[in-house]
Amino acid sequence: MGTEASRGDGRSQGGMRESRGGQYLEKESWWWNPEVKQAVQRKKEAFKQWERKGSEEDRTTYREMTKASKQMCAIVGYEDLYQSLET
Repeated sequence: MGTEASRGDGRSQGGMRESRGGQYLEKESWWWNPEVKQAVQRKKEAFKQWERKGSEEDRTTYREMTKASKQMCAIVGYEDLYQSLET
């Protein structure tokens, strides 16, 4: 007996989007520099390779690429923060 607003109709509300499994935080990629984009692309390619073959070696490669892309995002994000604080 809920209303449309309480059920959630899938529209974006304040950076959050509802899905059947709960809430999904929309991630932004507009601030990525070329190095971050390349790291994320390598991670995606490693995932596709692991998905096709399913070997443990491919899984390990994918996990390494995931860590590398997360580190790259953190580094770039903090660099932007520090630059904005210095000015």
